[in-house]
Amino acid sequence: MPKQLDNSQKKAVTTKHSSVVTAGAGSGKTSVLAERFVYLIEEGEATVDGILTLTFTRKAAAEMYERIYRSIVERVEKEGAVEKKKRLRAALEDFTAARISTIDSFCSQIVRGGSARFGVPGDFVQDDHAVSKLIEETALSFLLEHMEEPVLRDYIDDHGFSRVYNDLFIPLAEREFHLADSLRFDKIIEDQRDYALQRLGEEARRIEDVKAQIISLESDDKWLKEVQEELHRMPDLLTLVEEDWNRMGELLPSFDFAVNRGSTKKSEVLDAKELIKGPIRESVPRIGAILDFLTSRAYEELYGILAEYEEEIRRKRRSSGILTFRDVVEMAIALLRDDTDLRSYYSRVFSHILIDE
Repeated sequence: MPKQLDNSQKKAVTTKHSSVVTAGAGSGKTSVLAERFVYLIEEGEATVDGILTLTFTRKAAAEMYERIYRSIVERVEKEGAVEKKKRLRAALEDFTAARISTIDSFCSQIVRGGSARFGVPGDFVQDDHAVSKLIEETALSFLLEHMEEPVLRDYIDDHGFSRVYNDLFIPLAEREFHLADSLRFDKIIEDQRDYALQRLGEEARRIEDVKAQIISLESDDKWLKEVQEELHRMPDLLTLVEEDWNRMGELLPSFDFAVNRGSTKKSEVLDAKELIKGPIRESVPRIGAILDFLTSRAYEELYGILAEYEEEIRRKRRSSGILTFRDVVEMAIALLRDDTDLRSYYSRVFSHILIDE
């Protein structure tokens, strides 16, 4: 073991378990990884072609290849133990078989063997710029073709064509549309409805708390008594959220109490007015907006159009055979996740995986 390694670095090199090494820039993480490679060879725990070593750039991969090779050469000259020296010499002879590459190169290898599953030709190319250009062209043609559909036309009227194109359609395709898996718009709608009902419950609870506070106030003021009686007659909003939230819209006008009436001096009346002007008048329009969302079909119709747009993007990208770095990584993950035979193959081929971030 090289003397320049400190105790923490030596522990990382010789560990028998999966490990993550975190340290600041220039602290020797890459050196530790290279030393671990040599250690595994020296101790007979792995062969040169049984260690998968991954980096993020071609330059880093080339430097890693050279650093490991040089370390093995130096160790052969210094090693006194016969068996260790023999293993190191064998590693030098077989070093051309070392699997040291970039992550995208390794993922490409996996995907080329299973690209048909995604409808992508095996001779695909990676070009993020070309994909961006294809998305821009497809987004524009799709919008022009569908802009007369009522829900999309209304959306464009509200936000402007340029914003819909630049702030929705292009970033949506670049960030959210994947070749490995399609975007589940039905699940998005379901999640948004669940979130809206959660928010509806929160606002209903807030109003119920305020109702209880106002009802608990003791006063002989006529206006306050009328307010309290009206609040008593109202159904419990939390129950409505659970059983029949559609009815809540009918109740909202009932909370529009005339706060210009009643005593201007009695503290309990002033407290009630503050509760009405504050929490109630803040929550009522929020509830109205949530109910508008829950009862409107516009979002579902818009998501239907976006689902068509996604399929058009995916179709053109598949037929073009042009992928992004993210595509290749996600497709490789999907293949390894779903194909047990493929996972078993790589488990047999590689006994260790080293990644230099």
